[in-house]
Amino acid sequence: MGTLIGTNTDVADTSLAVTGLSPGTTYYFTVWVVEAGGSYVDSIQRGEMTTIPLWMQPWFIGSFVAIVVVAVIVAVLLKRRK
Repeated sequence: MGTLIGTNTDVADTSLAVTGLSPGTTYYFTVWVVEAGGSYVDSIQRGEMTTIPLWMQPWFIGSFVAIVVVAVIVAVLLKRRK
């Protein structure tokens, strides 16, 4: 059993926004349909991974560090020329 994250009583609305999730984390969801009498049917559990922001991606961090290193080297070389 998991944690109830929301309810929706509008049968025409087929979505529910989930907030406060961590980036790069897989979350598992099961949808339960509950009838007025209390009986229910649940869906197959589905896992989805949240996206990782661009600035947290390893290739972006590596590129940023490389640019900073090159900038420092250029600054040092230009300072030595004076």
